[in-house]
Amino acid sequence: DSYYILSRAPVEISPQRGLEGLLGFRSMGESIDFDEQQPTQLVLVPRDGSEARYVDLDTHFCFHYANGFEEDEKLILDFVRTPSLELGNASAQQKPLWEVMELESLDPNRFTRYEIDKSTGSWTKQELSDQHVDFPSINPAYSTKPYRFAWCATSALDGVTAPLQGLVKVDVTGKEPQQIWLPEAAEFIGEVIFCPDGGDAEDDGYLVGISVDGRKKSSDLLVFDARDIRDGPICRLPLPAFIPHALHGSYVPGLVPSAAEIQAAWEETPTSL
Repeated sequence: DSYYILSRAPVEISPQRGLEGLLGFRSMGESIDFDEQQPTQLVLVPRDGSEARYVDLDTHFCFHYANGFEEDEKLILDFVRTPSLELGNASAQQKPLWEVMELESLDPNRFTRYEIDKSTGSWTKQELSDQHVDFPSINPAYSTKPYRFAWCATSALDGVTAPLQGLVKVDVTGKEPQQIWLPEAAEFIGEVIFCPDGGDAEDDGYLVGISVDGRKKSSDLLVFDARDIRDGPICRLPLPAFIPHALHGSYVPGLVPSAAEIQAAWEETPTSL
């Protein structure tokens, strides 16, 4: 409740490659330099308008946060820690990324907790899972509060950097062992969204995500019981169009229109489906 927290990684746009990015010869992501000799900073911006503080951490990059909250005199931050930023160079070589980058040689992402002492700025870190992960999702009712569970996309290779395919459920308190579900070899699932079902427990709800079958060039909407993901989806809905990998989604209670509203909208503006 006291801070806005920003992560400032040691990155900058390379002048030469940045110009090539502006001219369309490469992506802007491939124009970023990551300085492994410099620390990553947390910027703590007090919500009362007072002066911001800076805390130097070990060098890393953070794409995605899971949660953050205050506990006594500490700030607790849980996020996916990427040891270094490597976005490839496929555009310059005119080849697919998987032909020019050895993913297994990269250090894996780890779901990590940082505990920062608010008075001294000292910190500790702890890995919350031994899996290569990304796209953490939590029950939104526990955002900025102490919590137990996070669900992340994970690779099929045990703890090794590889394309994200399945799911891992992590108990950040360590009271329960992590749960893992992996699909068929050609299937890949990205971020899942937690949808509460009205129960009292933190993990009472569903996980919704889209899987991509690379061999069949097809996509399915998957629904998991968030309490236990080990047996896989409890519902699989084939989609009428191939939807490639996406990044993020959201769940808004009560937003879904009625069947009559959907039909009226369809009649007014039919789509290519």
